[in-house]
This record gives sequence, structure tokens and C-alpha cells, in this order.
Amino acid sequence: WDLTALLERAADRPEIYLVCSEMDSVYRSNVRFARRAEELGYPVERRTAPGLHDWAFWAANLPAAVAWAVKK
Repeated sequence: WDLTALLERAADRPEIYLVCSEMDSVYRSNVRFARRAEELGYPVERRTAPGLHDWAFWAANLPAAVAWAVKK
């Protein structure tokens, strides 16, 4: 479960897309993860938005995540 360790051991640097609600219990962890990924040279697209970690948040943010994924 140590995602930072996985970042450090990875042989390549795939692009990462992160979206997290500002009221999510993992928000601070998400920010730390994104910063570390950037320090290690990963291209990171990071978005935050108001809201809770719930289906309404995901429904509002999923279209942008899918658009990002399919443009690759």
C-alpha cells in the first residue's frame, strides 16, 4: 500500500491523472503523493474541486478523467 515506494521503484514514468475533492479524507495524502510523483519526474495532471468523496463528485469529474485517458 506504499504508493510512494512504488513510484520510486518504477522503471518508467507514466502520466498520472489525479482528481480529489477538497473535503476528502485522503486529500492531504493525495497532495503529498502528487508532489512526490512530480519530484520523481512523473507528468502529473492534478485537479481539485469542492465536494465530498461521493457519487455526485465522481459523476461530475469522471467525464474529464475519461477525456484525459482517451487522448493518450
